Amino acid sequence: MQKILIVDDEAGIRKLIEAILTEEGYEVHLASNGYQALEVLEKGSFKLAILDVKLPGINGIDVLKRIRGSNSSIRIIMMTAYEELDFNDVLKEHGVYGSIAKPFDIKEIRDLVSGAMDT
Repeated sequence: MQKILIVDDEAGIRKLIEAILTEEGYEVHLASNGYQALEVLEKGSFKLAILDVKLPGINGIDVLKRIRGSNSSIRIIMMTAYEELDFNDVLKEHGVYGSIAKPFDIKEIRDLVSGAMDT
């Protein structure tokens, strides 16, 4: 079973995405902040991480940079509630598969994850 890590400080968002992706047959793990995400990633082999940009402690961009420093094969999808935030250069530089704006459509997240897992 393919493993996905969801990292968001909002419990409701984590649980919603977990429900969607579990229904799709993925093994889903959760983290509520960047430090917790890095700990979880050290303990397992994940195909995909879905990272929120705004996280307490260490933000999603810094988590992304640390992941890329140690594991370049994991696919990354970045989430943000701040559509005006232009971080396309960072996404390209660190090989992010895609990004999604909150609030998101359930079909949109399913399609994005499916594409990331199939490549």
